[in-house]
Amino acid sequence: MKKQLYFMSIVAIALIVGGVFLYMNRSDVSPVACTLDAKICSDDSTVGREGPDCEFAKCPNEIDDTHRDDNNETINCVPEQRSIDACTADYTPVCATVAIQCIKAPCEPIQETFSNACNACRNSLVKSYVVGECLDDQR
Repeated sequence: MKKQLYFMSIVAIALIVGGVFLYMNRSDVSPVACTLDAKICSDDSTVGREGPDCEFAKCPNEIDDTHRDDNNETINCVPEQRSIDACTADYTPVCATVAIQCIKAPCEPIQETFSNACNACRNSLVKSYVVGECLDDQR
């Protein structure tokens, strides 16, 4: 009788300790499995889905809205855009503000149409651009 009581006590303690251990090591985050879709970026690279919401990752040359000014018209070039090796040949024109390098005095920047934002921001003299071709009176 004492052996059975002793054995039952050990089993009860083991169950309690095991339960506490499992409770303390539980994970509140359930695992997420994303589909293996791929998004083709404008520079022909691909990105997959990631994170808990399975959203597509950002394309290497993608611009986010944090680089826009208050009126959401001018877009500033960012360092990631300057280091791109090649741009696509698509024609989605942008009007860029290009700094002029003067010898004697500071010069006002000029407006120049580039075939797309990638080509504009690869130019180290371009600081920002707006979507669309430059108007004749801006030059």
